[in-house]
Amino acid sequence: MDAQQTAFDSFREEFNKVRPHEALGFLTPAKVYKSSKRTFPKKILEVAYPTHIVTDKVHESGFAQYGPHRVFFGNPFIGEVVGFEEISDRHCRLYFADAILGILDLYTSKVLKYQRLLYRID
Repeated sequence: MDAQQTAFDSFREEFNKVRPHEALGFLTPAKVYKSSKRTFPKKILEVAYPTHIVTDKVHESGFAQYGPHRVFFGNPFIGEVVGFEEISDRHCRLYFADAILGILDLYTSKVLKYQRLLYRID
C-alpha cells in the first residue's frame, strides 16, 4: 500500500506541477489554480421541511421508513433527514432538502423515477 501511495503521489506531482496541459494553454494546473475565497461552515445545518412533509432520518442501513414502507436512500444519506410528501392516494414524493429524488408507489413500495411532466394547453 505504501508503494502504491508513493506512485500516486509521484503521478499527482508530475500531473499538476511538471507536465503542461494543452487545454490550459500549455501551462501546468499548479500555475493556473487559485484557491477559493469561500469559507465553509464548521457544521451544516439540518434540513428543514414544510410541515406537510413527513420526515425520517436515514438509518445506518441506508433505509428510511414511511409508514410500512422501507425506502433505500443509500450510504451517502445515512444520518440525513429525508422527506415524504403524499401527492395522491398512490404516490409520495421523496425529498432531500428541496431536491426531488423519486416517487414512492404506496401500493408496491417501489421507488419510481421522478419525471417533471410538461402539459401543453391548446
